[in-house]
Parts: sequence; structure tokens; C-alpha cells
Amino acid sequence: MLDSTRNAIFERIYDISDPMLDQKRIAKLRTRLGWTQLEFSTALGIAHRRTISQWEIGASIPGGPVMRFLTYLDTLSDPELERVAKLLMQIADKESKKSPQSSV
Repeated sequence: MLDSTRNAIFERIYDISDPMLDQKRIAKLRTRLGWTQLEFSTALGIAHRRTISQWEIGASIPGGPVMRFLTYLDTLSDPELERVAKLLMQIADKESKKSPQSSV
């Protein structure tokens, strides 16, 4: 019942002709990248690793732009995905260096 209700909501939010990743495909994509949930969240600019966990168990779904980006990543060959993954981590590293460090 919950799955059919959730699917009905998703169909209203997203154009059904636009293939979405389900929780299993999101987890598989992260595995293809060789990343932990923390690395995945960092590379995507997601504040909390818990968000990735929620996506992977189907408790929530990525927002439109993130879903579209993940769907795009899922279409890449392994060599292409590896190149994009390196770029994402470089961007994340640069952003973390720009952020003010807390003095705890």
C-alpha cells in the first residue's frame, strides 16, 4: 500500500517518461563509483550522509536537479563515470578548502 501511494505521488511530481533511479539503482551507482555514503554526499554537495542512506532505503528521493544528475551519471560507461567522479571529488575538495573551518 505504501509503495503504491509513494509511486502515485512520484508520478505526479516527475514526468513519468523521464526515467528515474529507484533506491536500488542509486545504491548501485554509488557502488560503481566505489564511494561510501559520506563520499557520495560530499561529492554531490549534500550536507548529510544520512540523506544518501534515506535515498538508498527508499525513505526519500533526490530532488529534481539531483535526480536528473544521478540519472545522467547512471548512463555513463565505467571509464566516463570514473572521470566524472574524479572531477566531482576535485570540486568537493576545493569547496571544502574555501569553507571556513570551525575552531572547535
